[in-house]
Amino acid sequence: MRKLFVFLFLATSLVGFAQINFEPGYYVDNNGNRVEGLIKNIDWMNNPTSFLYKADENARSENILLADAKEFSILNKSKYERHKVNVDISSDKLQNMTSDSLPIYKEEMVFLKLLVDGKAKLYTYYNNQSKFFYQKEDKEIIPLVYKKYIKENSKVSKENGNIATNDSYKRQLWMDVSCNTDLKKRIKYLEYKIKPLTKYFQEYNNCEGDERQLFEKKKDGNNLHLSLRPQVSISTFDFDNSVSNESHNLGSKVGFGVGVELEYTLPFNNKKWSLIVEPTFKNVNFKEKGEVEIKMNYNSFELPFGVRYYFFINDKSRIFINASYQFNFASSTNIKFSKANTEAYKSLDVKSANNAVFGIGYKYDRFIVEYRISTKRDVLKDYSYWDSSYGNMSFILGYSFF
Repeated sequence: MRKLFVFLFLATSLVGFAQINFEPGYYVDNNGNRVEGLIKNIDWMNNPTSFLYKADENARSENILLADAKEFSILNKSKYERHKVNVDISSDKLQNMTSDSLPIYKEEMVFLKLLVDGKAKLYTYYNNQSKFFYQKEDKEIIPLVYKKYIKENSKVSKENGNIATNDSYKRQLWMDVSCNTDLKKRIKYLEYKIKPLTKYFQEYNNCEGDERQLFEKKKDGNNLHLSLRPQVSISTFDFDNSVSNESHNLGSKVGFGVGVELEYTLPFNNKKWSLIVEPTFKNVNFKEKGEVEIKMNYNSFELPFGVRYYFFINDKSRIFINASYQFNFASSTNIKFSKANTEAYKSLDVKSANNAVFGIGYKYDRFIVEYRISTKRDVLKDYSYWDSSYGNMSFILGYSFF
């Protein structure tokens, strides 16, 4: 428990140094006034209903609501505009699909994200699923129609043959947003996704001689990272027998291990969240001397799956915390009891037991340092009268190859 308190203290202390990510931007109020300042860049996954603004670095932040801003922008990165539009609320989840091919519209006032500016503007709205809208020459904003539905007289199942698609957005583009024959030919294969639609609208505007700013920023860097992570661990182990009142505490021992971590950075919220998996091999030797000598050479293969959150200090420097659920596999490990200069007269087989793992660390460019603590686990759980407690904390150095 004391180690867990140390971990929590370090986590709360270090996080205090992390930078709050306010960036240059502006918003337009209901009177049409452009208000310059700093806006907190959350890199929203769902379209926001408000945003944090402050006049300068030393000013207090204020929450600007949807009703109070016609638009806002983080310069050279993103722009949101307030519009009243018809949002399709049809579900794309199989269990909630209907046989109606037509969108179910609900008129809402929302912040639409501007992806492409120009003669034809492309917007997106995301709330559990992506919806796209377009506008030509400041006319009405129109939803691009795309809906999946169950075929008439079909049973709901996971078979793709029962799912049909209303892809009327292709006809809309053919009729209203096409500049030449080459563009029209591509519409047939155009997917209802951000990248292909963004590229299409860009090319349409270029064809019309309008080359204004592309607002959807390009995601930089690789989302997949591989790192080598050698480590030093401090392990504790004690066990007892509830029938014979036999009790042993093998104390704290230093062990060594090496892991390979695969990390996938999620493409939203400024890449602050990631999923991690780290296959790791560890070894630690326990020994208790006395009238009866006890030895345990503990070899384990650990496989933690978890989530990580970053607190950015600058472009190269960041603090992180992570939590994982760890699968443990003990390899040919047992506890041996022996008297002086004799063979072991008794042994207990050590079994695998899973547990939770928490870590806090610092990453500079490709170099990583991490402190990690795990909850205790019972490795003698197959024995009715034996109880055990194996604990571990690790100090990890790492290098990220990509």
